[in-house]
Amino acid sequence: MGAEVTKPLESEPAEIGIVVYPRALKSAVHGLTDMFQVAGMQATEQGGARAPRIRVSHWQLQEDGSVEKTLDTHPGPSSGLVALILPPTLAELPVGGRMGQLPAFVREQHAGGTTSARSAAAPICWRNPGSPQVARSPPIGRTRT
Repeated sequence: MGAEVTKPLESEPAEIGIVVYPRALKSAVHGLTDMFQVAGMQATEQGGARAPRIRVSHWQLQEDGSVEKTLDTHPGPSSGLVALILPPTLAELPVGGRMGQLPAFVREQHAGGTTSARSAAAPICWRNPGSPQVARSPPIGRTRT
């Protein structure tokens, strides 16, 4: 059996989530957001109404430790994340209770089929013993087995 390519229905944009965690580089968060929005605009310009669409969302740690969607370029119902990106940090990452439910959220999304990606400078501490590895570079559009 070959690898199965997962993609949203034609009418639904592919949702790419960006994790906003303490000390994540804001320039990376906003740069990634802008890059995917421009890619979506160019796809529509070049491919018309049938071109694949991209939905960008931010998932942020709240004061109470929960994780909430704080930005959505296509508000409304979602069929779920296709990819979740952990942007880089140049500082030491807070660990333990200060990270709240964020590591569990990333692991749950990955376990549910979302492709998780991080830059080389993003935290590796998202992994706990027994949790899945996170890709080093964004494998957007690649196949999953």
